[in-house]
Amino acid sequence: MKKLIGVILLIFISFIITSCEAQVSSQSLEQAVDSLPEHQSLDQTKTLPLDISLDDMDEKGKVVVFSTSSITEESLFYSHIQSIYPDRVILCIAPSPWYWKYQNNAELWVEDTWSLIERTISNELVKAFIIKSFHWSDYIEIISKVREYHPDILLIDMVGSIDSHLYSDLVIPFSDLVFGRAIKQAKLMGLETFVFYVYWEEMMSLAEIIRTECEKHGIAFIMDTQFSIATANPDNILSDIGEKIRQYGNNTMFISNASPVGFSRVPLENGAVTIFLPYPEMINVIRDHTFFLNLDDKTIEANIFNYNWQQERIKEIVAMHNAVGRLAVWRIPFEHVALTAAIEYAISYLDGEIESTMDFDALYESFIRAFELLDSPNTGFELLRDEEFDNIFHFLQEFLVF
Repeated sequence: MKKLIGVILLIFISFIITSCEAQVSSQSLEQAVDSLPEHQSLDQTKTLPLDISLDDMDEKGKVVVFSTSSITEESLFYSHIQSIYPDRVILCIAPSPWYWKYQNNAELWVEDTWSLIERTISNELVKAFIIKSFHWSDYIEIISKVREYHPDILLIDMVGSIDSHLYSDLVIPFSDLVFGRAIKQAKLMGLETFVFYVYWEEMMSLAEIIRTECEKHGIAFIMDTQFSIATANPDNILSDIGEKIRQYGNNTMFISNASPVGFSRVPLENGAVTIFLPYPEMINVIRDHTFFLNLDDKTIEANIFNYNWQQERIKEIVAMHNAVGRLAVWRIPFEHVALTAAIEYAISYLDGEIESTMDFDALYESFIRAFELLDSPNTGFELLRDEEFDNIFHFLQEFLVF
């Protein structure tokens, strides 16, 4: 069951991420090229995007952070990570399998991605490898290749599905337990009805998991399948949210596997319970209110790591909608704190401060240091060892209710 949940979550999250990127498959070649980030060109997609040189670095073990091509917000975070660990972390960013070059050619994408990874981890200074994010296609083939090529490398996986625990020393995924915790929190805020907009069939299993969590807390579960990816016009969805609040009352909450802009704003306008899932982060709610807060993208990007600034904007949003007690969020994004903690753990291990590749207490301390490094107060978190696999750990934050 856990494997199934992991696969569903990975597809769910990958879909949300890629929906934020350029939709290359429906573009012409020229449009696809224009949609690539500035540091890419047609000739660079094979070994995108960095020129690895360790000649001038010290002899301490290096930590590789691997991801596929990212949206602007993630790129800013990678730069932030390099500023914290300039001599210990190497970023290895592979092209997305959704770029035009790899359309209908998954084998080529695996070949090119592995070529980049192999070139990176072949250096004798590389002692740890963290997979931060990954499009679900051919994921297990890549992670198994890393383990086979470098048996002694410390391998930390932040994707966490499809048997990755068999190859990884530590797995710190975006936990499926988040949904249960969010529903429990929403119940405390008065939740009576939970609506899940399901656009495609693969989400049915996740819908059933959420239905089970709702039943535990006496919450009515509504699965809405009236929209499809082809017909899911944002205006229609947002209008339907308003209609459902009028139908079921304002103690209603919503989730969608492709949330349009305004997905948190409309419920708050109507006094509904609001936890932006799957990522209940302040920045997602702020992006839904950029016009009303008179913000532009540059201002938001400049404050990606300023969690106090974000908290003040959230207070403005709650006041704007007269929605006190109706919005719950995390203090800090999962990927910010979890990746920083994974790097802290890897460095401690490489420096001989941790003897075991799987030390629960050391990992917990790494999360505490991560909050400190990100200049964010630790408002409370849990680190739970998985009930089935002892190298999988679930990181859960307490919710801030506004």
